[in-house]
Amino acid sequence: MNETEQKDTTQLESLRSAELEKTKLEVQGLKNNLSKKKGFSETFSSYLPLLTALIAVFGFLFGIYQFNMQQQQQSVRDYQAKEKEFKRVLWEKQLELYLEVSKIAAQLAATSDENERKTLYKELSSHFNGDLIVVEDRQVMEAVLEFDQLYEVFLADLSRQEDLLASARKLARACRNSLVKTFDVQLGDLRDYKE
Repeated sequence: MNETEQKDTTQLESLRSAELEKTKLEVQGLKNNLSKKKGFSETFSSYLPLLTALIAVFGFLFGIYQFNMQQQQQSVRDYQAKEKEFKRVLWEKQLELYLEVSKIAAQLAATSDENERKTLYKELSSHFNGDLIVVEDRQVMEAVLEFDQLYEVFLADLSRQEDLLASARKLARACRNSLVKTFDVQLGDLRDYKE
């Protein structure tokens, strides 16, 4: 081995030994870092990325929850609006039919013209057996049946007109009471009529 080669070998060995020493020191430094207690700021800064990610995920999940709750509330409001509109139409029809039936029953009970009576009874029967059934309650139904039965009695004995008029008033009161329940309103007292 010549001198140059020996010099190169010596330099190479000293380089290796320096690298080995450096690696040992780095390993020792890492061991020291792991074994020594970290301060709050060091600990916090090491967990900060994880904490940031958790806050972002929580915010996203909360946004989804909030969106779902708003959709559910909107759905309930839409349903209630549709239900209210349906009831409004039904109640308007109920009011219209009750007024019409009460009017026809009163006219039928009061008239003495046989042709007019037949026409009115035909119209009243179409309500009794048709659209009134959709909106009437039990009290109105019973008053309708009573009026219809009394009308048949009246046809056999025309002197029972006062009874038929009383039955027409009873039917009108039943319609009125049904409306009071439906609309949840208080109406003034009625005059006393002989029933």
